Amino acid sequence: MKLLAFATTVLSFSSNVVSAASSAPFGSAFKCLKLKQVLDDIPADHVAGLFQSEYCSRGCKLRKSDYEHQLRDISRSVIETESANMGESELSSSWVSWVEHVMDETFEHCMDKENPDEDVCRDPSRLADLTKCIKSNFWTETISNPGRVLPMFWGSGCANRVKYLSNPELWDKTLAGYIRNASESCLAK
Repeated sequence: MKLLAFATTVLSFSSNVVSAASSAPFGSAFKCLKLKQVLDDIPADHVAGLFQSEYCSRGCKLRKSDYEHQLRDISRSVIETESANMGESELSSSWVSWVEHVMDETFEHCMDKENPDEDVCRDPSRLADLTKCIKSNFWTETISNPGRVLPMFWGSGCANRVKYLSNPELWDKTLAGYIRNASESCLAK
């Protein structure tokens, strides 16, 4: 609990430092800290809505076992493609490692302990709750192994990452297309 409080304080402080340092001569280095805020701003409700409309409503199931046996490979492919689109293919393995760690750990924390392989597609409110739970556990799991995330929060490409991940089209159209493709893969099996 103390580690979580400390980590939350550090992450909150980093957001304040970004604002203060952005006008400094070394402000570009602080773009990396801004990436934390961009990731915090990922619209969890919107993502849940996309899964509901583009995946669940088409008859697919969203269970932990589906993630482990099908969606994990799809998410890897998406991350590799979007890393290349961002111009940072060399970071795709870091992004994959980070996302897989977060998903593995948060599925453990967020799924019903009595029914660990529940199909959250059956209940839109449960899907929304799962998405919010994943987001709320996101930084806790990230802080537990900072080596996974350091490559993304370091280096000259941070401004590009911030710009790319801040683009609403990524979360509206691009993600919707990937989820729709995942549903087509699900329905083909």
